[in-house]
Amino acid sequence: MRQMRKRISLILGLAIFLSLGLGTALAGSLTPAQQILRLPHPFYQGASVLGMGGAAVATANDENAVFYNPAGLDNITQWSFHLVNVEAQASTSLPSEIQTIAGSSQNSTDIINALNSLNGIPNYVGLSDYSNFTMHDFAVGIVGSGQLVIDPANPATQNNLGNAAALGDAGLVLGLAHGFLDHSLQVGISAFVMQQYFGQVPQAQIPQGSTSNINLSKQLISGTGIGVAVNGGAIYHLDLPLNPTIGFSGWNIGTAGFGNGGTLPEMFNGGVGISPDIGFGTLTVDADYDDLFNQTGWEAQDHIYAGVKYMFPAILGLSAGLYSGYPAAGLTLDFKLLRIDGAYYTQNGYGPFPADHIVALQVGLGWD
Repeated sequence: MRQMRKRISLILGLAIFLSLGLGTALAGSLTPAQQILRLPHPFYQGASVLGMGGAAVATANDENAVFYNPAGLDNITQWSFHLVNVEAQASTSLPSEIQTIAGSSQNSTDIINALNSLNGIPNYVGLSDYSNFTMHDFAVGIVGSGQLVIDPANPATQNNLGNAAALGDAGLVLGLAHGFLDHSLQVGISAFVMQQYFGQVPQAQIPQGSTSNINLSKQLISGTGIGVAVNGGAIYHLDLPLNPTIGFSGWNIGTAGFGNGGTLPEMFNGGVGISPDIGFGTLTVDADYDDLFNQTGWEAQDHIYAGVKYMFPAILGLSAGLYSGYPAAGLTLDFKLLRIDGAYYTQNGYGPFPADHIVALQVGLGWD
């Protein structure tokens, strides 16, 4: 027991050292797109993790580890290859709002009335792919994503119809990990070489004297650039029943800059979890507190990500959790050559933006 306490002190000391040595610089300013999207993972969010409330810092054990905690690559025992790993996300309110806008005429008054009927509810659309090869202690892949948020003004006027922002990323990812003390202590690092683009229309308008012409090109603010983002982390397995773990990760260490494409904030996160074999399957429970030093300026509940998942021995997995304090749920169907993950979660609103309910569907073709 005394030796175990020494090991716990070692990992906690390592976490504090990393946070002080690598995290003293303040995070760079968010791009206009990031100020609206405000996502903790701009490159990619796996639907299987979203179903668990976005919690994976202490229990990462699949290809998603490079995004949440690369130390989790040391938990992987078998290789997997995804030739296609496409995920689509959209606000649940999107279909009805598209129908409302499409039903309005080209008259500016009708357009404004249609926007006002939406009550300022934002709409999010995202499409991403993470094709990858992942095995014990190693991962390499190609990641690309595009995200769009449209937020109608409430009330909408000719001078302020609302705002919109888009964020796009494409590049390569490499992840490495290693286990120490008979894999009780796991450490890992992942690097992303990315081209990032953002575009924002801060206040869409119908020009004076026009009945319907909305010239967004004159109102567009945009930028692009290439940069490197680095994630790192550690996981410690306590020698106790239920296989409890303590996790620590850093995202965008040193702040990731993309030239005119903007910067991504540095974040450090902590989590605890268990992953025992129960019945015929495996139970995973994870509770994370993201952005320990509040470098993003989040509200209290925005730091909380927690979830539970039970993976049955064949095909089916079920999950539930809290994503930034809001309920989340997920479903996994794993047919080895085909894997389908679905999730529902809620992205908290920031500033004047209300909470946004989102569904995600991910389809992977390859081998698990």
